[in-house]
Amino acid sequence: MTFVWGIVLVMESVVRVIMVNRLSTSQFLVVSNFVLYGFIGAAILWTVVYRKKSARRLEQIKLNAI
Repeated sequence: MTFVWGIVLVMESVVRVIMVNRLSTSQFLVVSNFVLYGFIGAAILWTVVYRKKSARRLEQIKLNAI
């Protein structure tokens, strides 16, 4: 999970660096928060889905162990 969050945050920073070089200051300031929240939102969504899947898998392992 930490690896995925690290990748998402690195990708977000790369996108922001590209935006800094291509957009004007005012354009960057308008768009940058949407980019940040988009990447963070995607990571949160992935985390929720991953945790639910992991919890089901753990329950299945516990049931098979009995």
